[in-house]
Amino acid sequence: MDFGTRAVCAAAALLCSLGFSGSASADAVYTCSNCSQAQEQATALAGPLGWTYVIDEPNAQLTLWNVRKDLEIRRKVADEFGVDPQTYKRYLFTLDSKIQAQATGQSLIVVNVSPDAANDMLFGSNPFNAYQNATAYDFVQSVTMRSQLGTSIAEAMALGNNPALKQLGMTLNSVAMSMSLPVGFKIIIKWRDGSTTVFTVTSSTTHEAQYAPGESRDANGNPIPDSSVNTGNGPNYAGEYHFSSGGQMAHWVNAGSNYGVILSGTPTGSNSMRCYWDPNKTTLQCYYQ
Repeated sequence: MDFGTRAVCAAAALLCSLGFSGSASADAVYTCSNCSQAQEQATALAGPLGWTYVIDEPNAQLTLWNVRKDLEIRRKVADEFGVDPQTYKRYLFTLDSKIQAQATGQSLIVVNVSPDAANDMLFGSNPFNAYQNATAYDFVQSVTMRSQLGTSIAEAMALGNNPALKQLGMTLNSVAMSMSLPVGFKIIIKWRDGSTTVFTVTSSTTHEAQYAPGESRDANGNPIPDSSVNTGNGPNYAGEYHFSSGGQMAHWVNAGSNYGVILSGTPTGSNSMRCYWDPNKTTLQCYYQ
């Protein structure tokens, strides 16, 4: 059994210990080592009504059951269903990516995507379809868009061919990420205009990916001012800025004004500016060059 397969089983086993509970129906995951099919079914029946994964860790076996109450015979029954291959593929990708990230000392698994090239190993659908013509500036300026895209990313990471298992898929993602370092993903989105936005998904945020303040870049590679400019990250915005056009520079200036960046002087036509951090006033101050 290779490491990735063993890790998949371990992830599901850990999910069993965290558990899922509810009143009438609740999804769950349990382990049953070296079990026969009958024993796996019995394990599922011992849990609540709802969808249940049963993991045979030593044999890398994953079975899916729907536990229901049969009114005719007046007892619980468990019907077996095929395991969604996207769910299993996502486990392998997550766990194998952890190994690679550990080898390079990364704190998060870095994934580069775009509206035209979503990673189908990680996503069950393209979370960027509704934002194909968006830019990094849209997400810097709109709380609503950040939240909507964060939810879209999280849902796409939990989707398989069975929509009923989406919520359970989010929990499975959380467990897989929490097993060892790194504990999540850093998703770098390159938009069609060349600008980039970064979201992170960790073991505690699998229901909504989080916008990463201070990580947005314009098409020229310049950091775009956002909420982080007013925090300890402010000094990272100090330095020279060069833009490919006056329009690009105007977008940056507009974003900066929304977050308290002080701009002085008048445009010189060079499409350049310099910014410095004032530690006394805790503000970023810029001037045209």
